[in-house]
Amino acid sequence: MGIARDYLQKAEREMSQCRCTEEEKAKTRAEGERSARFGGENWGLKRELDEKEKRIKREEKVNEETKESLKQTKENLEKKETEFLKVNDKFSDLRVEEQRLKDENSFLKTRLEKLQTSKLRSQENELKRLISRLDIDEDEVDNLRDFNKKLIRAKESDEMDELRKKIREVKKDIKSDLKKREIKYKSEELENIFSVCEEVVESQVGLDQLQAYIEVPPRSNLN
Repeated sequence: MGIARDYLQKAEREMSQCRCTEEEKAKTRAEGERSARFGGENWGLKRELDEKEKRIKREEKVNEETKESLKQTKENLEKKETEFLKVNDKFSDLRVEEQRLKDENSFLKTRLEKLQTSKLRSQENELKRLISRLDIDEDEVDNLRDFNKKLIRAKESDEMDELRKKIREVKKDIKSDLKKREIKYKSEELENIFSVCEEVVESQVGLDQLQAYIEVPPRSNLN
């Protein structure tokens, strides 16, 4: 309101100095009042414009900060996306490598199974040839194989001692039967049959374990 007061004071000074009629003074006073009102309106408008300008500047500042924050967020997202793509590529490579190793492992296990089976068949044929030569009872040899297999898988010492005792009894029965039938043989020849029998059993147990392992594939760590 200082501007309006200045206009009124100026108008009053002019009227006091003016040698004019009352009508002219009234006219001068009216012009002063109009100027005062106009000056007051201008002051109010100026104040309103100043406030708007300050508000616009604040909004512009907020917009700039928002734009900068969005820019930073976008850069962070792009960076994370790039990192994710790299990790995803590595993961894909690992899955490919894992599958390659699985295929290779499967091939090797299958190959090993075939070799183990071939070895077992060869040993079995050799055993049949040897027992056929001395005409040994095949049931006794089957019992010997069965006790040897149980001995390999036995875990308790008492059970193992009992199985060793039965194996000795079967071997004794075989020798007694050969002697009873008056079949001549060399001691090392019979021991070789017992040895081959044990080898057949070991190969059979190994093949069984290998086949059980092949049927249960290892669990993947990438799932």
